[in-house]
This record gives sequence, C-alpha cells and structure tokens, in this order.
Amino acid sequence: MGKIAKKVASVALSATTVIWLSGSAMLMPLAAQAQVSIADLLAQISALQAQLQALQAGTPAAAPAYNYTRNLTVGSRGDDVTALQGLLKSKGYLAVEPTGYFGSLTKAALAKLQAAQGITPAVGYFGPITRAAVASMTTTTTGGTTTGGTTGGTTVVPSGSGLTVALAANQPVSSLAPADAARIPFTVVTLTAGASDVSVSTLTIERTGLATDGALAGVVLLDENGNQTGIAKTLSSDHRANIGEAFVVKAGQSRTLTVAGNRAAAGSLGGQTISLSLVAVNTSAAVNATLPMTGTSHTVNETLTIGGLTSPSRGSLDPGTSQTKEVGTAGYTFSSVKWTANSQERVYVKSVRWNQTGSAGVADIANVKTYVDGVAYDAAVSADGKYFTTNFPGKGLLVDKGFSKELSIKGDVVGGSGRKVDFDIAKRADVYAVGETYGYGVTPAFASSAASGDGAAFNNVDDYYYDAAEVHISAGTVNVTAWTGVPAQNIAVNLANQPMGGFSVDVKGEPISVGNIVFRVLAAENTGNDVSAADMTNISVVKEDGTVLAGPKDLTGTIQTGLLTFTDTITFPVGITNIKLVGKLGTDFANNDTVSASTTPSSNWTTITGQVTGNSITAGPTSAVS
Repeated sequence: MGKIAKKVASVALSATTVIWLSGSAMLMPLAAQAQVSIADLLAQISALQAQLQALQAGTPAAAPAYNYTRNLTVGSRGDDVTALQGLLKSKGYLAVEPTGYFGSLTKAALAKLQAAQGITPAVGYFGPITRAAVASMTTTTTGGTTTGGTTGGTTVVPSGSGLTVALAANQPVSSLAPADAARIPFTVVTLTAGASDVSVSTLTIERTGLATDGALAGVVLLDENGNQTGIAKTLSSDHRANIGEAFVVKAGQSRTLTVAGNRAAAGSLGGQTISLSLVAVNTSAAVNATLPMTGTSHTVNETLTIGGLTSPSRGSLDPGTSQTKEVGTAGYTFSSVKWTANSQERVYVKSVRWNQTGSAGVADIANVKTYVDGVAYDAAVSADGKYFTTNFPGKGLLVDKGFSKELSIKGDVVGGSGRKVDFDIAKRADVYAVGETYGYGVTPAFASSAASGDGAAFNNVDDYYYDAAEVHISAGTVNVTAWTGVPAQNIAVNLANQPMGGFSVDVKGEPISVGNIVFRVLAAENTGNDVSAADMTNISVVKEDGTVLAGPKDLTGTIQTGLLTFTDTITFPVGITNIKLVGKLGTDFANNDTVSASTTPSSNWTTITGQVTGNSITAGPTSAVS
C-alpha cells in the first residue's frame, strides 16, 4: 500500500506540474475525469507531457493517424473522440485538451474544420464524408519527411530498378457498403518506378473477406483524381478481375491508384464484409512487393437508402435519330442525356464518361466538350481514343432533390468520310455522382424497358446504358445554282469581258478542287447576220471580284451551240463562291440577239476531290443550271 501511495502521489505531482505549466485551460478536462482509473490518468499525463515538450520546442503537437470506424456526434465517448479532438486542436479549431467526450465545444470546432474543408453541411456531425476528409489529413511523419502516400504523382526514387509497390499510408475508412453505391474505395496502392519507365497493363484484384462475389456489381481502378481508368470488371470464378487500362509509371515517379467497387442492387447480403486485395501487377518489369495487399474492409448494408439519379431520358438537345454530317461540320451535338435527383438527398454529378463506339478515329473529331447549361467543360480522351471523360470542377454539378440536369457532348467533324461517330454511355457507373448527405457514390437508374440499337434511348441494362443515334460522316458536298448577281442585261459587241452567265458554287464540309468543268453556251439569232459558236471567244471563268479562275478559252461547236471546257484545276473553299463567264462577242451579233450559258453539275463537273478527306465528290444537282 505504501508503494502504491507513493506512485499516486508522484502521479499527482506530475499532473499538477503539467497543469501549472500548460495553463488553467486544462483544469476542467482533468476535473471532468476525476473518477478515471490510475491507468487512464497515467495515459493523460503522458499525453500532456508530450504536448508540453512540443510547446517547449516551439512546434505544435502533430495529430496522429487514426482509423475511425463509426460516426460521432454530441454524447459520443471513446478513443476515437480523443483522436478527433487531438486533430481539431492541432489545426487550431479546439482550444481545450482532448477529453474523450464529444461535447458542444468539439461540435463547434468540427463545424469550423468542415467549413474550411468545404464539407457541407458544416454542422459538426462526424459522418462518412468528414471521416474520409480527416483520413486524408493525417499522415505519419519522420524527421519532417512524409512517409505516406504521394501527391502529384512524384516521390523519392528508391534504389534499384523495376517497380516498387506498397500500400499507401492513408487507406479508406472502414464503413458501410450500401446497395447501388458506386466507386467505394477499398485499397490504395502506390507504384514507384526505379531508374527506368515501367509500363503496366492492368492490376489483378481478388475479392476477399467474408462475402460473396454477388455483393459487387463490378470492380474499377481510380487514378489520383478519382477518375475511372478502363471499364468496370466483374469477378470471375476465381474471385478475380484484371482492372484498369495500360499506363506508364515514369522513372523516379509514383502513381497512387485506388481499387474500388460498385455495389450490386439491394438483396439479402447484409452483414457480409468485403475486401479487395491486390494480387498482381501485370508488367514485364520486376515487381518489388509483398503480395497480396489488402486495404480496408466494408460491411454490406441493404437497408440504408442513398441518393440517386432517376428518370433517365434523352435530352432536349439530342438529335434523336441518325444524321449525316459533312466533314467540316462544327459544334454538332452528338448526344444529350438527362437525369433527375431522387428525394433522398441532393446529388453532385462529379464526372461523365462518354464511349465513342463508332468507326471514326480520334483524329476525325475535334473540340469535343461536355456542355451543361450552356457551359463547356473539357473532355479528356483515353489512350485508345474511345472514352471521353469530363470532370466537373469543385464538388461537381449540384442537382437538387427532384430537379434535373442535362449533359450534352459536342464537337467538330474534321475527317473520317464514310465513318460513323456514336457517343454512347456504356455503363451507368460511367456517370459518377455523389450524394451530399451520406457521401457515397450513387448509381443512375436503368430505364424501365429495353432500347433498340442506336435508337437514342436509355436501356434497362448496361452495354449500352444510353445507346445514342449515329452520325454518318460524309465527304464535302458541292451544289451549283444560278447566281442572281448576273441578271439578264444588255451587253456590248466586240468588247472584252462581257458577262455571259453567272453561277453560285456552295461547298460544305471541306474545300474541294475541280479538275474539269464544261459549260454549254447557246446563241440565238434574231436580226442581222447568222451567229455561230465561232463568234464567242476569249471566255474566262472569273470570281465575283474579277479574279480569273480559268481560261480564256474559245467556244468550240457548230452553228449556234458550243461547248466550253475548262481543264484548269479550280479550288473552292467552304462556303459560297460566286463565279461568272465573261468573254467577247463577234461582230456577227446584232441588236436583240441573245446568249445564254448552262451546265449540268453532276456530269459536267468532274475530277472533284475533297481537300481534307481526299475522297471523290459528285457535284449537284443532276439537272441543268442555266
């Protein structure tokens, strides 16, 4: 008993000393814990002494990492409350020492942290969203150098070659996995290349834990920005899947990737615990790692109803049916879709991934962007040129309960004559949205019935979730009409450059070159000497401003009808070019004699080539233009 009394007295003296040095603000927490055990008191004193040492060194006490596993609110008690209070104090939001009790001061401090981090609502409730944010703040440090995950894809280069793979320091917080939740993070890994670049094709993932494969609708790989790489994969009979798309880890740099899962629809699997383990990195380089690697387990929940996007429908800007567009068509809306937020919670649409399934290549379309409410957002194209992903800034596009948001994809057709553009949404998980209240990724709803192929409608299954109408790319077009800028008029005899007819050349899609043009010229005798084709000479094709495009040529033919053939190659730009025939009439022409010119474009305009596609083009119309 005497030894115990001496120890207690020593403890009390140390506590008094620390309290005196640290200030009167510590009195209330210790008083509140008057009935704690000696072990608890010793632990508190140890923490206070560490804080005192940090203060004497002139540096604030660092908040250690803590794996939070539950929601916290006013009235909560425990080590996790103590850890949270330590973080709040280290950030300057809490003035008192940690007590392990979540009271009004902790609630107010937490609300300040939430507001600073952009977490809404900032009401001091410690739920999944705030837990995830706090997990990203706490890293283990040694000598001031971070030993956890990487930021911006760089890290200290390890010695040697090959690829070093490790679990990232900050793993997701273990939580619930509600039905239909999307992109639930399980395992975060860091891949670091040595002295040379390392190419990785995919990662092999295995479902582990006390769960069935049917609990997950798919497994995906997310990059540092939360973007999905590759498509969602289902688990095979060995509970595995190869996920992601090919990427390169540059020499001396790191990539931090997240293995995530999409939950299946509600069933009867509640209580099962799912893990996703990394079992292989598929690369030809040497892999330095201890595999498998497992991050966090989540518990299947079938009762929590999270937000969602319902009532999928074709957007008002969608073409609705297949269209034919010439090369050169600009600002065309290929596809447009719309969803409505359900009544559970407001939803932030964070990204959308369009799947270009047509035969057109990435070089055939340009300026591809996603448009929402008239605002253009960039779309990043995947390595294979088939996926166009738009990440919306900030938290994403807010869709209030019961309200809708329409997303459209637009671009320019710059090539690919004879090919097709088809901007579908392959899977509903390609639309990434997050509920505002619970913070889970939400999965858009299926349509109630099946859609026909390329019918510009939503489907009741994936592949394709939204099957857009196709756009058929045609070469440039040429259409010739009479130009009213050269009306019927009086012309002079024996004088050069007299107008003999005018034509408008309308080119769409791409500039074209014409290697051969034939005009038919007719002279009508009314008075005086008989006129013939030989009486029409020095005829040229000129632009509206007088620039000579072809000629001069003399008319060849018999009697009063002649043909005028120009073999000079003429290039017409996109748009309307007005041209006219000008020439000289001989002295056999007299008052009231007439002359007229005509051409049949489909047969008289030949050797026409698109200057972008290189394809042959047929001019229109098929009837004569006079």
